[in-house]
Amino acid sequence: MSGLSDFFQTNPLYPFRFEPVYKHYLWGGSRLKELFNRSMNSEADCTAESWEVTDHPHGQSVVKNGQLRGTTLNDIVQYAPTKLFGQETVNSDVPPKQFPLLFKYLDAKQTLSVQVHPDIETIEKLQLNDNEKNECWLVAEAEPDSFLYLGTGRK
Repeated sequence: MSGLSDFFQTNPLYPFRFEPVYKHYLWGGSRLKELFNRSMNSEADCTAESWEVTDHPHGQSVVKNGQLRGTTLNDIVQYAPTKLFGQETVNSDVPPKQFPLLFKYLDAKQTLSVQVHPDIETIEKLQLNDNEKNECWLVAEAEPDSFLYLGTGRK
């Protein structure tokens, strides 16, 4: 990987395009394939999530354009943290070991299961191999009778 180190010392970062990471769950559908005109494997009718930008143990973004084609997002974090995050972030008490955000699309054809996201103290106490999950949702499209649950109530 010394080639990456050399590359980042002599070249600026450029706008990356990433290969999506698809997640297939029972509650998924086929809308992501249709909306984005994407070809997917034979499980396309249960594609629940498309991780567009991810540096996660269960899905890693891979650059699909330019000189860094084939490089993972985590490689960029490891070899060019200052260029990616800025000097102040890298020099902080806890420099980033991975890209802190996950951008994804969901296609919930069926009701999702209850999601429980532990806080950072619980993650550390139970020694879970995961990050804290603070979420922000933007509903881009929904069927007329769609709804969301928040907590234990319907909104």
